[in-house]
Amino acid sequence: MGGESRGLIRLTAKSATATEIGLEIRRGNEYLQIGIERYRTSANPLPINEMLNRPNIAIVSDARRQKLRSWLFLVRIVLVAVGLSSPGCGKRAEPLHSTAPSEKKPVLPISKTASDTKSNATESPAPKKIRAINDRKEGSKAGEPAATTTTNVAVEQTTTAKSPVPEVQKIYRPSDTRAVYDETRLAKHGLHKSMGLRLILYSDLPEKEVLGLPELAEHLYPAMEDYFGRLPPDREGLPYQMTAFLMGTPQRFVDAGVLSERRVQPHEGWYRGNEFWWNRQPSEYYTRHLLLHEATHCFMHVMPSVDCPPWYVEGMAELFGTHDTDAAGKLHFGIMPVAPEKYPGWARISVVQQEVKEGHVLEVDQILAFTFNDFQKLQAYAWSWALCHYLNNHPRYQKPFRELAKRMMDGGFQRQATELFARDLPDLRDEWLLFASQIQYGHDIPRSAVEFHPGENLASGTASKPVEISAKRGWQSSRVNVVAGQTYKIHANGRVTLAMTSKPWVSEPQGISIRYFAGQPLGRLLGCIRQVPSETRSKHSGSGILKLIPLGPQSSFVAPSSGTLYLRVNDAWNELHDNDGAFRVKVEG
Repeated sequence: MGGESRGLIRLTAKSATATEIGLEIRRGNEYLQIGIERYRTSANPLPINEMLNRPNIAIVSDARRQKLRSWLFLVRIVLVAVGLSSPGCGKRAEPLHSTAPSEKKPVLPISKTASDTKSNATESPAPKKIRAINDRKEGSKAGEPAATTTTNVAVEQTTTAKSPVPEVQKIYRPSDTRAVYDETRLAKHGLHKSMGLRLILYSDLPEKEVLGLPELAEHLYPAMEDYFGRLPPDREGLPYQMTAFLMGTPQRFVDAGVLSERRVQPHEGWYRGNEFWWNRQPSEYYTRHLLLHEATHCFMHVMPSVDCPPWYVEGMAELFGTHDTDAAGKLHFGIMPVAPEKYPGWARISVVQQEVKEGHVLEVDQILAFTFNDFQKLQAYAWSWALCHYLNNHPRYQKPFRELAKRMMDGGFQRQATELFARDLPDLRDEWLLFASQIQYGHDIPRSAVEFHPGENLASGTASKPVEISAKRGWQSSRVNVVAGQTYKIHANGRVTLAMTSKPWVSEPQGISIRYFAGQPLGRLLGCIRQVPSETRSKHSGSGILKLIPLGPQSSFVAPSSGTLYLRVNDAWNELHDNDGAFRVKVEG
């Protein structure tokens, strides 16, 4: 074939009666993947001429197709040696099932999975390999989703002529195929190395600017194992490790041979396999954030069976990228940023706030439908982070959402996600609108969570049973159903304390006019109406829950729509924790 060529024949047990045969040929740095054929023990393999003409065999030219015939003879020899076929020609064995990839149902009809497209990746012109390649991921052109070529998870099989049933099956993660670089050459181009157990870092920045970055990966790794589950071992028994390149001047990395010329791009960062590249950022915090973001990608995609939609892939990388250090010096990941100035360069909340200001509040359905092409814009990262953070911290959705992380590698992700959203979608749509339309730095998701309770109709002239409306929580059901166009009276009393400090603010239902939030006095009793959820209700009709009804100790209002009346004590969503007390409220029809 010209140049250095090598054939790798993989036999992977699929069942007691079938074996999957793949032939991968390397020509220099170029790989040719010959399509998969499956054989039964009772039939002969597909004739070589027919096999080479199969449409799923990726061969660039007829000349190359001719030169590959000799490799297929090797496949035949291996098949005969392990007793999977007879040596003679005969009738063609029928495949157990089609070799074409099967279609998978997305979480919602228009969403795609990470097997359709992958996030931006790059090539690394490796001078040499650590070991033989048997599992790998290919990069893509800048700005395009990365295509992925993987082999099946390795399976050990013990067979005999009498009993081909596998006795032992053990799952391994793919072997480490990162490049080993000539550090003398790198040093000549101004690149130096920092090393930790989980991360080897090459950078052209001053050493003081990269100090402590490998240690970030040391702290991140156990957090990801705790969340996503422990990784399987590799066959060599090596610890999981990544290689990263932090670039101040990308051209130096091109000259050093660790970055392709066409990969020099303004993008913040990208990854491929266990390697990732990212550009130096204006702030120290955002430089660390991108390291954690790309390292999360690498960890999530170690196994070739991972199949997740874009909103989850990018949202979770953003989730683990948001970090902070407490007073004791302990790192925390997946935090809710409390102020923009403390997290310079990140700005995901500010981006969502601007989207809301411009009238672009995205529904849950729209975020779930993101494709990887949508992530050419920062808005997709911001909305995906917001949804993942919201579900990960909401008391009702937290447990099923976190279960998704454990199902990434066993094929159960899509089913689990479908069950989550199908079961709670009506409530989630409305509650998400409340959160997204009023998102704040430090937003208290657990305390602002809504417990939905449908109301009951009131007879004319009758009053409801009193309900306690706590100042520590968000919207709470009045247990009363109102009818559009009818007038209702509110009777409220009591006092609440806003901000339990040395000088607490005390408010009655009319509020404190010295300070406002959402256009209303702090501490004022507010109402809104939630339409009764139903399968036939428009997914956008929940926007009625966003229309505030100012109330007070003795007030009346005309219901703008029919549904359950919800009430709350007006306060910022990031200041509920230091409130105390409740209003006692009755509704009269």
